[in-house]
Amino acid sequence: MHATRETDQAVNLALFDFDGTLCTRDSFTHFIFYALSKRHIVRQGIKILPWIQAYYLKLYPAPSMRIKLFDSMFRDTPLPPIQQLAKEYAQQLMNHLDPKLYAQLKQHQLRGDKVVIVSASIDLYLKPLADLLDVELICTEVDIRNQIITG
Repeated sequence: MHATRETDQAVNLALFDFDGTLCTRDSFTHFIFYALSKRHIVRQGIKILPWIQAYYLKLYPAPSMRIKLFDSMFRDTPLPPIQQLAKEYAQQLMNHLDPKLYAQLKQHQLRGDKVVIVSASIDLYLKPLADLLDVELICTEVDIRNQIITG
């Protein structure tokens, strides 16, 4: 895929999926365990257990489950402590990048290509990661009002 700059010079666009591709694991689930106490996870998990079971039985769709899980775990949480944990987590994610794909990403950057990470995961930790990688980002944006995570 090519885009055109004002100088009419062609630029390649390199898109990288994140979870399970550039990153070797599911970053969202690991972020929950990184950022929240086990007690909170269990308490909130019990509340949505019927949806979790339906998801694993393939009766409840993954996109809906992700929203339900995020809301259950993070809704009404103050942003600043989670934001700090997300920055730390982004640093740790650097250790879980697929070496071959990370090398490809760097090659694209050296050639001057526009590199974009595309993910259904959340911007809380993906934005700091994109900054570390010096790439652009398309992902799920967390809703925040008055420094409180609302959805």
